[in-house]
Amino acid sequence: MGMSGYDATLQGASFGSFSGIQSIEWAGLDGETMSYKELSDTDRFLNKIAGSVDPGTVNVTLTFDATQYASVLAARGGANEAWTLTFSDNSTIVCDGHIKTPGSTNINPDSVMTHTVVIELSGNPTVTPA
Repeated sequence: MGMSGYDATLQGASFGSFSGIQSIEWAGLDGETMSYKELSDTDRFLNKIAGSVDPGTVNVTLTFDATQYASVLAARGGANEAWTLTFSDNSTIVCDGHIKTPGSTNINPDSVMTHTVVIELSGNPTVTPA
């Protein structure tokens, strides 16, 4: 069954919760592939095996708030902490990561100001269904 994005939250173990979330985007896991040949191979086809997996980044677009922005700037480049993304049905994705950049700020006369925070993930995410 489909699920709405309403009531989704993102919280860092040290940072705390973001407020004014407009959208959260996680590109998901990106696996590398290693190609190789062996001297005993009798054809020109590559052999392939799975390599490392990059957990990627989470982009969080927020309604601009100067106090929250200052907190993001202060936390930028800090140590990894556990980030918990909780959905409306209480299922979660938890992964370590750090605030990589406070991201871009969008200033438009016909809409609310926003900024997008980028969180660089590290390690294996844990997905817990509701």
